[in-house]
Amino acid sequence: MIRLFLQLARKALRLLVLLGLVATVACNQTQKTKSQQVIIFGLEDRASSAHKGVKFDIEQTQSVLKDAITESRQLELVDQENQDAFRVEMIITLASERESTHPDETGVYRAVQVDLTLFKWLSDHEKEKLTAQGKAFLVQDPKEVERQEGFEQVLLLAIKQAVELVDLQFETRRLPGERLKQLLKSERAEDRLYVLRTLRDRHEPKLVPNVVEMLFDSDTEVAMEAVGVLVAQKDQRAVPGLIRMAQGRDPIFLLQIITALSEIRGPVARGYLFTLAAGHDSAEIRKQASTVLKRFEQQQKTDTKKPEGKAVAFPRQQQPKDKNPAK
Repeated sequence: MIRLFLQLARKALRLLVLLGLVATVACNQTQKTKSQQVIIFGLEDRASSAHKGVKFDIEQTQSVLKDAITESRQLELVDQENQDAFRVEMIITLASERESTHPDETGVYRAVQVDLTLFKWLSDHEKEKLTAQGKAFLVQDPKEVERQEGFEQVLLLAIKQAVELVDLQFETRRLPGERLKQLLKSERAEDRLYVLRTLRDRHEPKLVPNVVEMLFDSDTEVAMEAVGVLVAQKDQRAVPGLIRMAQGRDPIFLLQIITALSEIRGPVARGYLFTLAAGHDSAEIRKQASTVLKRFEQQQKTDTKKPEGKAVAFPRQQQPKDKNPAK
């Protein structure tokens, strides 16, 4: 009995070991199976010149970027370029330092911004492109954290955030509309921004009212991205919101709204542009509105003009002959 028990125990142990190996292999395969291949194509430091004594090391920065991509949920780093791989370019665009303004905080604010771009050429000679900005800051005690080291710590956080936002963009492409609707209400402005960027390329009519609400988002960048989404959707339900958004704004902003309305069109947009052309204080606004109205008229003529076709002759019904014609 004991011998039988030992034999069963050994078999069970071997089975557990085998299952463990299978699970490990499956886990490794899952980790390797990522949706997007990328290759680092270029890094540039435009921020170091703004601060004396700070110089970001390109090789070290590339190593940090590689680590962030390796930890990514969507990106797989490859060594050789191929037609399916995105090229990754990153620019360190900003490094700033200022004293803390809060009495409870001792130290300085150190901030870094990086711009991450992914692109690849498609078969029809068009470029697929994604962009993400990583922005990070830390309050550091200059007596404990030397400036160079401090900025490198913040750079690490900025790079990780940029890669995370790229992950978000790839993931939202596959999410159903209801889930995107929830993400548009995220407390993080970055989430709202990059979900909107995804909607530029997706036709989601049910989400148009939600995007219209984003025109009045507390984050200016999010609000302007919402304008871009509505222009891409060309849904006339967006026009009243765009008009309301333009109220009391400066002429430069109003010119942007006029451009947006010129893409969406419709009777409400035409009426608003007629009002601007007839009586706005700015001559530039009146001129631009008039130009767009003329373009509307030309487009309407083009749309209503139908190509001439051959006339179709229907046979006449032959009238019976009168056997007794009237004299």
